[in-house]
Amino acid sequence: MFKKKQALVMSVLCAIASVGFVLSASAEKPENYNLDEIVVEGRMDDANPHNTYDGKIIRTGGDVTVITSREIEKQHYDNVTDAISKVPGVEVKTPGYRGIEFGNAYTGATVAINGDNRVIFCVDGKRMGSDAITTNMNERSKGEVALLMGIANIERIEVIRGAASLAYGSDATGGVINIITKKADHSSTNIDLAAGSWGKRKGSIAHMGRKDKFGYLASWSRDQGDDTKYKDHYLNTTKTFKNTDYKEDTAFIKLDYDFDNNRALTFSYSRIDNYAGYPIFAPDYEWEGAVKDYLATGNRQPGVTNPNNRWHRWWYYYGDSVMGSYSKVKANDIDLKYTFSKIDQVDNYIRFYNNKNEHYMHRYRIKNDLSGFDRLDIASHEEDVKGTELRVGRKINSKDYLYAGMTYQHSKYDKLETETSSSTQHITRDSFSAFIQDKIKLGNKWTVTPGLRYSYVGDSKKDGKVNAESDGKVTMGAFAEYKFDDTGDVYFSWSQVYNTPYAADIENQQRFTPDKPLQSEKGDAYTIGLNKQFDKKNRININYSLVDMKNAIGRYSIWVDSENDYKSTSTNIKMKKRAFNVSGEHNFDDSWSLRGSFSYAITDKDLTNLSSSYTSYDNLYNNYKYTNKYLASLNYNKGKWNGGLDVEHYTGLDERYFSDNKFTVLNMHVNYKITKEMTAYFVMNNITNEAYETRANATYGIGTFPMEGRNFLIGVNYKF
Repeated sequence: MFKKKQALVMSVLCAIASVGFVLSASAEKPENYNLDEIVVEGRMDDANPHNTYDGKIIRTGGDVTVITSREIEKQHYDNVTDAISKVPGVEVKTPGYRGIEFGNAYTGATVAINGDNRVIFCVDGKRMGSDAITTNMNERSKGEVALLMGIANIERIEVIRGAASLAYGSDATGGVINIITKKADHSSTNIDLAAGSWGKRKGSIAHMGRKDKFGYLASWSRDQGDDTKYKDHYLNTTKTFKNTDYKEDTAFIKLDYDFDNNRALTFSYSRIDNYAGYPIFAPDYEWEGAVKDYLATGNRQPGVTNPNNRWHRWWYYYGDSVMGSYSKVKANDIDLKYTFSKIDQVDNYIRFYNNKNEHYMHRYRIKNDLSGFDRLDIASHEEDVKGTELRVGRKINSKDYLYAGMTYQHSKYDKLETETSSSTQHITRDSFSAFIQDKIKLGNKWTVTPGLRYSYVGDSKKDGKVNAESDGKVTMGAFAEYKFDDTGDVYFSWSQVYNTPYAADIENQQRFTPDKPLQSEKGDAYTIGLNKQFDKKNRININYSLVDMKNAIGRYSIWVDSENDYKSTSTNIKMKKRAFNVSGEHNFDDSWSLRGSFSYAITDKDLTNLSSSYTSYDNLYNNYKYTNKYLASLNYNKGKWNGGLDVEHYTGLDERYFSDNKFTVLNMHVNYKITKEMTAYFVMNNITNEAYETRANATYGIGTFPMEGRNFLIGVNYKF
């Protein structure tokens, strides 16, 4: 029955596409197609990206922030995470170090947009992540943001808040992070060298060139540092975050060949090698004496095993003095794209890709009974994703554009046998999606884009046996923009939400509540917003979003008869996510400018007859984040100098889990152009040495994941 339904859906989609292409064949000679939009970006004087491929063909209006390569160069971001954390409505949570434990939501960076962590990561429009398993079980994102490519290879980052197009997926309820890589259009070489606090060293070299039809880009970079420092909340002094050293190498190659004006072949390869100390938690220096005494004598002082489990925050201690707890990550991304035609300014292409991530963790930790520090944990995981993607577009007439596509993906996950564990897992899952949308311009004011999307995820097979059954659904969406004139517009969007359960969710649910099978996530996402450019000096952007989930998936405390206790298990609940963002910019003159923003996000959940006094991660989601985010940036750009002072202010934090209910972080950057080719720069972060966290843990106490204290970076960039 399901296969018949799947075949019927595909027939309908193909029929709609066929009608569009037949109509286009008999249409009048095409005119230039131009559906521009206003997009918020890092600086008003940067190149306006509203004429990009996505803006013209895929999106209608929408709430989009674009971080350009010029902005990245000025700010000297370390990685994608640093860049997007400065965007209104984007929440980035990190443990304060770079080590990663696969499958643990607490460790590693996670991203939410408008309060929703169901975020899709794309590189050049290609979705990243696996359908077999998700690296952060308590976060709904399918991708690992720490494994995205090096910042030096990026032309721009498009941050799309909320639903903006069916082309991105029916599971992108929070939004999309789309990274566009650079393309060689001239010959140049870029060398960047820098050093800073705590032994930080950075270096990169990139070279691009073009000869006739052939272009190439190659780059390599290294970023490494020693143990960082942070402001200890309890002691009000600066302390060392031991075992947080790291070294990361990234490499990128991109080759393209233009056969003619309509056909091109592009190959890219990206690799990341990351080694990082893995401290798990920051040490609780209040108990340092007790821990050292115990290591020396075996005598445990009273109060060591207190309710906050502070003893466990010294897990790293033994490992640090013997071998060290650490993680290693290797990420390989191969992409081959063939553009077989460019019709009416649209790339019609097919691509093949293979993403492979390897995670290895080696750590020493305290025994469960607190009798010593010689428990060894080793874990090794591999993710392998192979996929094929097809995109086609055709103009029906001068004001009607039909765009369609389909994607097939095979995902595989392996948990490998190690020295300390004979446990292995092998999970495979196939997925397929197809969409079609029609972008229609009505007169000179309105643009509307209705569309359909079919999403199907096949059986999840664990060690050859089905542990998650297949599911599929057709979803609809409609997007509209009304342009007042060339300086402003309002936009509206509605999209149905659909997201199948992850294999890990189903395994958790079957363990405790096999009589309550998980349903796929369903709901509706709405966005309304305003973009307005008043004059050359002033602009404002306002938007409101609502995600109404009828059966969102999360892990909550449920009474389990067989266990005679409450257990944290995967289940469906009703959930609403509301978010509001407002941002603006004012240019005082040609040299000085000020930009600012305010963001608010909250999640309402119906936990009736579901939760006990014991709370899980998902129960505390609102408590583990800020409610309000204020950003302000004062910038100067004249002659050989440019720089800025950035203020980040966060409020609405729960003092049961964070150092304070609010915190303010000041950052600055200064660039000086020594010659036409050479620029010197200076960056200082957390100028006031604020004690703060972006992630919390109810079990192990306040300050579990402290962010870096005051630090600086000084460097030079040379282009020739």
